[in-house]
Amino acid sequence: MKLLNVAQEYIALNVISSHTSSKMLSVADSFDKKTKIGAIDEISIATLSQYKTATLSTVRNVTYNGYLGYLRLIGEYAKKEGYWCENLFKKLSMAPKERLQPKVLSREDIIKAIAYLQTHEDSFQPTWFWIKVMRFLYFTGVRRRQLINIRWSHIDLKKQLLHLHVDGSKTYREWFIPLANDLIADIEELRLRSTMELNRPLSGDDPLFNVCWFHRRYKKNGDDPQLMRPTSVTDFFKRLYKHSGIRLGAHRFRHTIATELCNPTDGVVDIYAVQELLGHTSIQTTRGYVQPNPTRIAKYVNNLEFPVNM
Repeated sequence: MKLLNVAQEYIALNVISSHTSSKMLSVADSFDKKTKIGAIDEISIATLSQYKTATLSTVRNVTYNGYLGYLRLIGEYAKKEGYWCENLFKKLSMAPKERLQPKVLSREDIIKAIAYLQTHEDSFQPTWFWIKVMRFLYFTGVRRRQLINIRWSHIDLKKQLLHLHVDGSKTYREWFIPLANDLIADIEELRLRSTMELNRPLSGDDPLFNVCWFHRRYKKNGDDPQLMRPTSVTDFFKRLYKHSGIRLGAHRFRHTIATELCNPTDGVVDIYAVQELLGHTSIQTTRGYVQPNPTRIAKYVNNLEFPVNM
């Protein structure tokens, strides 16, 4: 039995999201192909070393650690079911975590990106839709999967609240976040354009964002035909970078909102409010999203006085 077969069996017997199952299958299949192992009981220390070297030569440490987490989970299931005497994946240590600067977008880059879209509409249709997506990501900081899973029933325009449902949640939890005043007109326009395109009133189960309704080039989501594909969002940002040289992305908007809210002009910071907005279970995760502002730090440093003997 190959590792991929073990992963398939594990997924068949456990309740996990389609995103997680897809990722787990991909990692297991990649392991089988890289190591050319025919069966799980053929895996050895040499095999693990080969996989580690090959993988770390192409991906970052944090990505490798994610892969290893899936492999350990599959290995533990294989041991429990008697397919393997020992979970050898536990012998592989996690790679050191890299502490890179958060990928924060400058206001200039966002302005340039929108200007580029508006002057190259034919290449990015429906341009108006993607600008709405960018504005929504900026004001909410939601993840890509959360964005495509937002339904109209999750929007309360009277209270200006967004219910981030457990569907699409990385941490399998749900919470409410405020909708910025600047988003209300965008949401109303989305409602109007969607209603006109579908030629029917929208139901609560209809998605807030579905690019498939507005252009035939985009394919429906295989897991849920009502939704757009998460890769449609990623592919749009990749095309924008390829043509304009401006690198944007859903996660970069998350880093940006965290940094801007934690470096306010009035000096008042509530990092716990930012943690709740982004849905982090740990304040340490939120801190990792924030790029320090040297100017703000300089203000405190310049208030220091070296002790002197008067």
